[in-house]
Amino acid sequence: MSYDVLNDLFDKIGKVTQLTDIAYHEIRNGRLNPVHKTNTDVLGIDKWKKGHAENPVYIDKTLVLRQIINGAKYIHIDNTKEDKRSSEAFFFFGVDSILIVPVHDKSKAQIKGIVCIVSINKLHNFSDEQINKCLELVKNYEDLI
Repeated sequence: MSYDVLNDLFDKIGKVTQLTDIAYHEIRNGRLNPVHKTNTDVLGIDKWKKGHAENPVYIDKTLVLRQIINGAKYIHIDNTKEDKRSSEAFFFFGVDSILIVPVHDKSKAQIKGIVCIVSINKLHNFSDEQINKCLELVKNYEDLI
């Protein structure tokens, strides 16, 4: 997998959602491991990686991630402040709205990572059309990631 592949995917997702903070995390050793994200003024790559290093996000301690892993389905939260599934990490990074799409490893029949599409410091209501297009895009890129 190359950053070029992720950048291409992030660009397409950004055009669908009009959001600029998009990231990919691998799931390893029971936690999220940040791989790559868009570099924005709101949340740059270095700050994002440092934040994850200092505040690891463990699958077994995060309801929304357990739901994604166990159900192998996406989750979207339009208002993290009012949804009980919200993770402390959302608040740490200033996430107000999020769409999390699992990336499947078909050869192992498991989830190998997640794509997070977030709105920081502003609510975003994900439409069904946006969600479906993002799901399709991630699925089309799964073998390349």
